[in-house]
Amino acid sequence: MSAGYVAADTDNLGTRLIGQPVYSSAGDDAEEIGKISDLVFDENGQITAVIIGVGGFLGIGEKAVAVDFQSLEFTVAADNTERWVVPTTADALTAAPDFVWEEDEPADAATDPMAPADPMAPVEPAAPATN
Repeated sequence: MSAGYVAADTDNLGTRLIGQPVYSSAGDDAEEIGKISDLVFDENGQITAVIIGVGGFLGIGEKAVAVDFQSLEFTVAADNTERWVVPTTADALTAAPDFVWEEDEPADAATDPMAPADPMAPVEPAAPATN
């Protein structure tokens, strides 16, 4: 930790990734299919998906779609510019399901919702089931 971190040429920053355009290929005829709007991390801190905003105009009517991070490629295009590429089309992304973020319970709160907070506290009996 005291040595710090020296960035390598192949490293990227999340702040530089968010807002970047995504193209359908590295070719001269590639279409811009959207822009990266967010990243999804798992519990180990690994990026699992990128959220790409597709459609709309100036952010109005834009749809958020999750794309597996492994399908996102960083490449040098035919015109010698660096590009993020997902080999698909804007139409395919627009037809994909919307990305929906659902809040979840903290892990310790979800372990056993029936367990009392204080093991010595009396537990009320459950109400009888009704049909």
